[in-house]
Amino acid sequence: TFGGENCKEINYGNPFDLMGHGSTALHFNAVFKEILNWFDSSSLLTINSSGRYTLSPYEGDSGFRAAKIKVPGREDYPVYLEYRQPLGFDASLSDPLFVSNTRGLLANWKAGVEEVVGVITSRYISNLLDFSPQSSDFADFNEVTLNVGQRFTIPGSGITIGPVINADASGTTFDVTLEDTPCIRHLLDNPRSI
Repeated sequence: TFGGENCKEINYGNPFDLMGHGSTALHFNAVFKEILNWFDSSSLLTINSSGRYTLSPYEGDSGFRAAKIKVPGREDYPVYLEYRQPLGFDASLSDPLFVSNTRGLLANWKAGVEEVVGVITSRYISNLLDFSPQSSDFADFNEVTLNVGQRFTIPGSGITIGPVINADASGTTFDVTLEDTPCIRHLLDNPRSI
């Protein structure tokens, strides 16, 4: 998983998604919207090279409203970016407790894919990435976004998101850097025997 040993996973803990908790924003995150085919090619931007990108508000009606970054070597597990504003289903983001999440990028990682086991189709999983962890129990959702001037490198992935250049009512602009990640082989106790 991203983040190494210090990461925590809380089931149904995403307040920015109806499927996760639904207390703050009542729409599906970009992982689920793509699975449901609710995005067309003019709404979902696929990022597979370094560059500067722009997203429109998630609940807006034009421009790219979400982005998908394919993790090199793990294309089935992309990272999705959203720019949430207090519009439409996200209107409750104007609440003072959550308004800080309208100043930057919200990210979800597609952590599971559809699998057929016997006659049962198993789940899709989406994990909210907390770019600004404020508490050890991941219960502080006052600010989980990557805000202006900030950047985040997803450990072991070769992906750096940011810096976020600007964020206003019309959209956000940010950089993405994709680098090849070296394959590091762990040597056995006696490396000379290899």
